[in-house]
Amino acid sequence: MSKKMLEIGLTGSRKSGKDGIAKLFSQLGVLVFDADAIVKYLLNYRPGIVESVQKSFGKEYVFSGYINQLAFDTDEKFSALIDLVEFDLFEAYHRFKQKQKDKSYVMFHSSMMFERNYQKKFDSIISVFAPRADRMERYILDSGDSVQLVQNLFSKEMSDLSKNQMSNFIIHNYFDAPDILDQVQSIDDKIVDKYLSQSKSINDLEIDAYSHKKNIMTF
Repeated sequence: MSKKMLEIGLTGSRKSGKDGIAKLFSQLGVLVFDADAIVKYLLNYRPGIVESVQKSFGKEYVFSGYINQLAFDTDEKFSALIDLVEFDLFEAYHRFKQKQKDKSYVMFHSSMMFERNYQKKFDSIISVFAPRADRMERYILDSGDSVQLVQNLFSKEMSDLSKNQMSNFIIHNYFDAPDILDQVQSIDDKIVDKYLSQSKSINDLEIDAYSHKKNIMTF
């Protein structure tokens, strides 16, 4: 019986630590498609995108020939911006996963998973959770922005509770949370088990389990 490679979404709110979690999954041998990085590339280098932004939003949304991402200060505005490159984003993802058909699963790492309703495209969703107060503190330390500015920015986010309720797995990432590596490993095991359960052949299960687990790094 042929097994279908699973497609897993990884997301989280601003400064939740989802980039670090994506790296941990990569160290387990998981192939991670960084949708946010691809979007940034498309917005900066896709021919005609600057002109499309000026036409759709206005000249103030372009600064010195580049898209002024600070002007897209709400999820609604940013979502409208993604409309311009979404087709190219999923074309790139399709090409990426076509090269990895021998893997148990592939991960789509995106900060706009629920905001864009992408969750329906995937077999399971993993959300990285950190309390808003912790995330705001991280953002202020990294950016140097004022508390008022950051509070205004974070107040426009989709609620963490809503994201957690729509997720299949939640990784807790804060001071007294369970060990991060243990959480990641546990979720990886469950996803691989789900993949292996697609086959009734014991020999196939043993071969695939060995193929996946031999790539795990020691931390």
